Order: sequence, then C-alpha cells, then structure tokens
Amino acid sequence: MIAFYIVEKGCSYEGHCTKAYLEEELDNETIKKDEVTKQKIIDSFYGYTTWEDISRALLISFPK
Repeated sequence: MIAFYIVEKGCSYEGHCTKAYLEEELDNETIKKDEVTKQKIIDSFYGYTTWEDISRALLISFPK
C-alpha cells in the first residue's frame, strides 16, 4: 500500500499534505476505519506530488 496526495501546484492546501495532517484527517472522515487500517495508511504515506509534475514526467496533458 502506498498513500500520497496529488494536488494542483500552488494550491492553498499544499502545506496540509503531511503525515501529521493525514493522521488528523483519517479521524475526521465520514467512512470510519479501524485502527489497524488507519495505521497501515499512515505507515505507507510518502507525501505529495502535483498534477503538473506528473504531467511533465509522463509527457501528458490533463484537461482543465
């Protein structure tokens, strides 16, 4: 399992894409997860990337 965010470059919430923020958000989600599942997600968290970085790396263009 690998967990990460994909966000738009320069969005107002890039600073929220941290492990600590993910832990907090998991507790606030509508669909509740048991502690084992939450810990697996947290342990697999690698950070974030942007759609722009993916587009550049894969030489593709996403529609707006």
